[in-house]
Amino acid sequence: MKPLTLIMLASAAAMSFAAAEEKKTVGEKTKDALRKAGDATKDAGQAVVDGTKKAGKALVDAVTPDSDAKKSRSNSTAAASTCPPNWKLAKPLLW
Repeated sequence: MKPLTLIMLASAAAMSFAAAEEKKTVGEKTKDALRKAGDATKDAGQAVVDGTKKAGKALVDAVTPDSDAKKSRSNSTAAASTCPPNWKLAKPLLW
């Protein structure tokens, strides 16, 4: 045989063996795709949970009063006592 023909046959055989190892059935491809989708969904769900926890902690920190903060009055005259004496509090409009 000529050397060129021998090289071509050898390279064709090598490529066919390499291609045979990488071929997957439709079921295997589907299985891999579903596994990747499941992992992505799991990661996205965990990110949502972490974000919700972080937002909840921020809300609790924002609503919780500081321990050294002054306590304000809880009755309705608190607003009247902070206004100057010549101001009159407006009555709420009723439509």
